[in-house]
Amino acid sequence: MRIYLLLIFILSFLTTTYSFSAPKILDAIIAVINDDILTVSDYKTKYQQLMLENPALISLPSKERKKKVIDELVLEHIQFQTAIRSGIRLDDIQFNELLRTIAKENNSTLDELKNKIESKGISWDDYQNNMRKQLVIQQAYRYLVAEQIEISNEEIKNYLQEYDKFQNNTKEYQVQELYISFGGKNDLETINQTKQKIQSIRDSITQGKDFDTVSSHYLKSSSPQTNPTTARWKKANELPIIFLNALVTMKAGEVSSPIRGDYGYFLIRLSAIRESEELSAFETQYHIRSITILKDQARTSETLQTFSNNIKKRLDAGEDFAALAIQYSKDSNSAGNGGDLGWISLPMLPAELADAVRKAPPNSYLGPIKTTYGFHIIQVLETKQVSKGDLYREATARDNLIKLRLSDEVERWQRSLLTSAVIELKQFDDQ
Repeated sequence: MRIYLLLIFILSFLTTTYSFSAPKILDAIIAVINDDILTVSDYKTKYQQLMLENPALISLPSKERKKKVIDELVLEHIQFQTAIRSGIRLDDIQFNELLRTIAKENNSTLDELKNKIESKGISWDDYQNNMRKQLVIQQAYRYLVAEQIEISNEEIKNYLQEYDKFQNNTKEYQVQELYISFGGKNDLETINQTKQKIQSIRDSITQGKDFDTVSSHYLKSSSPQTNPTTARWKKANELPIIFLNALVTMKAGEVSSPIRGDYGYFLIRLSAIRESEELSAFETQYHIRSITILKDQARTSETLQTFSNNIKKRLDAGEDFAALAIQYSKDSNSAGNGGDLGWISLPMLPAELADAVRKAPPNSYLGPIKTTYGFHIIQVLETKQVSKGDLYREATARDNLIKLRLSDEVERWQRSLLTSAVIELKQFDDQ
């Protein structure tokens, strides 16, 4: 997921003038989750976040508002727990880059950003801690959910056949979207109720309500969906077919009719449109194998480095790469195939790996190379030149098909986490 997908909580409140005070109460334990604890301080921080994301929540009855804050807090914590225990980490380089991006999006320096945050009644430390947590959770959506969604070659072929009618489309679009799921159901009553709900939302927007404001009521902080205020320019082939069918007849500023997907309804707004720039015709792809040693709580970075070094020595001594990958690699998508990642474009790799792969002689062993996720031993088997048209058509088709399923898959993942978690809620007074 690109960095714009990671700004769920950030930009949504920096431009608002609302200010809320969380309940002033003494710190205490409010929940025990899988032997971890949540405190009143956690509740207060989440309270501030949710009120700034959606000021309308302040109008809810206090009991209902309190339950929403607790539900969101518990879900967020369980997702964060799962991500950390799966070896997902955020290093300082990534985090500082994120902060610089946030500041740039707001035409601010980091010091000015800090002042803006604190003017909203949120401490800079709380803000940074929350941003680290949100980024880790977004990475979990990518590595624990999105990468587990299987898209068949037949699905890609069918998608591209349908896309052929748009192949001469040279436009770029800036699109905001709102999605409402069927909630895992597929009966006619649920489908009709969902359509009526999103039609009602569209009616309120066409009658003058702001798309961002209306959308904020339906976007959870735990959602993988992009915040509508962070829409980026996309070429026609980067957008789902069901969006393109609507966009080709829309003008900037218009909102679509409800768009039926496999798992719910979408509403999109065309913010802007422009002509696309030309891309170079070819790109180098690399056929690589990888042994991935992920970070975990049980081992230090030094221990993982030593462990990875020992595997590299065994490779240099002549042991079989595939056998070692099957035994030691923690990449569930490639370990069973002897670490074979297939044909890869460099932008698909972490920067550290991409730099090494670009310079590697054929069949040489690289690494161990340290990234955010652990250590990697790479072998480049061969390279080839691929037409970017063919490459991007297939890659973006796969990405778009995953995108249409991601929200529902994340919801299923969240439900499974909540079902398997041991949760004990404590009574407390939030007044």
